[in-house]
Amino acid sequence: MEIFYRKNDKSTNVLLENSFNNNINSLIEEYKSNQIALNLLKENLITFIEDYISKEEIPYTITKEYLKIKRQLKKSKEIKNTLPMKSYACEEYNNRRAKNELLAQEIEDSLEQEFHSQIKTLPKLVESKDLLLFRNEYLIKKINEIRNGSQKRLKNKEWISLYHYLSQLTLKTGGVGTVSKVGCFSYNRDQSIQLRNPKNKVVIRIHSYLENRIYYEILRQNIEKFKFRFLVNQNYIISDDTEYYIFKVLLDNNLSNIFRGQERELKIKKISSIDNLLKYKIVSYQELRSLFTKLEVIKLLDSGILLYEDISIGNNFKWMDYIEFTNDSLLNKLLSIKDNLKSLNKRFNINFFLQCSEQIKSLCDLLEIDTLNFPVLTIDTYTSNLKISKNQTELLNIFIENKEQLSKFYSIFDASKKVEELAWEFMGIYYPFGKDFADFQDLDQFLSQMSDYIFKNINLGELRSGFFNLYEYPLINYIINSICESKENKYVISENMIQMIFEKAQEINYNLEHSYTFFTQLSQNQLFINHVYKGYGIFTNRYKDNFEEGVFEEEFGFDKIYDIPYDFGFNANSRPDKESFDIYNLKSQASNSFINYRDIKVERHEVQKRLKFLKKDGSEFYYSFLGSMTPMVLPRTLAMFNSLSLTGGMYFDIADLVLRKKYDENPTLNVYTAPMVYFREKKIVLARDKTLVSTDYLNSLINQAKNKTELIVKLNTLLGGKTFFVREFSVDCNFKNKFEKPIYINLCSSIGIEALKNYIKDLSWIVFEEPNPNFDEDYLTEYIIESNNTVSDKVRSDSDN
Repeated sequence: MEIFYRKNDKSTNVLLENSFNNNINSLIEEYKSNQIALNLLKENLITFIEDYISKEEIPYTITKEYLKIKRQLKKSKEIKNTLPMKSYACEEYNNRRAKNELLAQEIEDSLEQEFHSQIKTLPKLVESKDLLLFRNEYLIKKINEIRNGSQKRLKNKEWISLYHYLSQLTLKTGGVGTVSKVGCFSYNRDQSIQLRNPKNKVVIRIHSYLENRIYYEILRQNIEKFKFRFLVNQNYIISDDTEYYIFKVLLDNNLSNIFRGQERELKIKKISSIDNLLKYKIVSYQELRSLFTKLEVIKLLDSGILLYEDISIGNNFKWMDYIEFTNDSLLNKLLSIKDNLKSLNKRFNINFFLQCSEQIKSLCDLLEIDTLNFPVLTIDTYTSNLKISKNQTELLNIFIENKEQLSKFYSIFDASKKVEELAWEFMGIYYPFGKDFADFQDLDQFLSQMSDYIFKNINLGELRSGFFNLYEYPLINYIINSICESKENKYVISENMIQMIFEKAQEINYNLEHSYTFFTQLSQNQLFINHVYKGYGIFTNRYKDNFEEGVFEEEFGFDKIYDIPYDFGFNANSRPDKESFDIYNLKSQASNSFINYRDIKVERHEVQKRLKFLKKDGSEFYYSFLGSMTPMVLPRTLAMFNSLSLTGGMYFDIADLVLRKKYDENPTLNVYTAPMVYFREKKIVLARDKTLVSTDYLNSLINQAKNKTELIVKLNTLLGGKTFFVREFSVDCNFKNKFEKPIYINLCSSIGIEALKNYIKDLSWIVFEEPNPNFDEDYLTEYIIESNNTVSDKVRSDSDN
């Protein structure tokens, strides 16, 4: 099978060596050790004083002196007069106290000195290529000036932003552009691997939404020179009063990075010119001009009544051939950009990349197209270099053997399954014999009715984020309760538990069909699941075409899954060339491999609590929107079909659910913990152990600490470590998140402490996770593994019959 991987191009040591000072760490350990002994001495002396003055009949003056010493001890002050019977202990207490004062001062001085050194060094840790997709133009300019010898210093917000960015580049996986390279290998049954060679080491593209707008604006300006014919939108009905045509259209918003992503119904007066237009399916510009003025033709294009030959992702100005240019100046600008992109893809050069970016920005300015202050080019970098040990290949084998069972297990937590179940109930009540569709309003009314039924019962966004009313989800409740009741800091979901869950799922006809993408990391003895996303090649579509031909589609059974063929100009939405389910019936390509909503019927499944989608011949087909846009920006019809499709993603892990359960049961605490969770054996880690802390409590520790040394020791004692990833957390559905990415914190550095203080501003709760796997690996690597169990097996079986 094929496994993709993403390998960081920047070493972990870049930031670790700058954010960790071994001398400070040693001083803190010495301080802690001495403090433990000091606290023990203090407790013993206080106990002695209390016992002595309660049991002995001693003069008041001596009692008064002893109580004075007790107060000094309680306030951790120096003892001025020693206790006669405890003179040695008093002397040792004073000595250890003095030693810790000196150690604390040395730590404070070292932290302060190190802080200024780290801030000065930060800009030198980034290279020009690291900043190509960085969005803060002002900060990029300042960083480059400092790297070139300027004596400017980064301000507080600036160094925090850069530190956060560097922690993402070096200590987290999943970077894009030049900071992370994509590779692929075949994993064989004998546990050997065969690296796949990329066709190109670098693939640079203009952002597809920009290219679509450039193309469209030039088409509008040169409409009479368009070489192709236009398609007429046939997706319309006539209003009840027969006075209007009502069209289903997709419109554009030039302030969005989604192209033509606004779904609308457009009402147009029924006049003879429109009547005549609708007699055509395909029409030339000359034929249009016999019915409309040039301006009216352009308005028909703007409104989606006329469709034109669209472009796919990575077109890189091939659409220029569709237009016969008369403006030589514009043509030369376009040819220059096209040629430069071609050269840039053959031989990557940073200065040339920046020059090409400026060319595109200049063209956008000329055409009055807003670049939205985003980078105008995207970069994907590729590799065939991978360092993987025998232990790690064995771990991959263990995961591959378990991935289909894992997928079934994760489907228990999949919000889309609840949508499926409610849709199944809805059909049983309102359409027990199934439903087909006469026109788009018929479809819209059906989806609206179904949506009302489903979403009055659930909040899909909350479920996808892991907010479950556990009493309504007995399988999830059983799993989370079992973990919460355990007192261990490591919890194994056993084989017996897994089988019992699957049996219970079958008893209630729960649909365990699925495909998921697992984003994983390897240590030498464990595999860690970082994220679980929707499968079906969504994430690998973007990369697979740049590798030697293989069996990507067939291997996973995705060749039988119908795609909804819209990319909306979103670069990650690379489309496979395959049979498609055109839900809008608005694609400009005429293809026999496309089916649309008029070609399908929706029925209840006979056994499982899900829907069946049937073609005209009665055969069941499966579909999925193979795009990675966040669901909240999808047009409404697509959003509904996406919710009903095979599976969805999960924006939480099991430990998050454990923490929320513990909070719900006792919301007055300041700290909650969740154990590390394993699947079957201690080889596959489903969730890292976590500590949830109230920021009010954290701020109180920060404010009460006399100095950074005391704060470090308190946090170290509370959290049980010194290095963490910190991320915001919601304990309930009151989303007040800043949607910040996790940040790496080393408590033994001022830069780490200050970054933590800044991170928790305006947050209520944060989670601490120790790095797992640790940073033994110089260049972090994430392995992307897809499951292909139930659906693909069923599809293959159906296609064989």
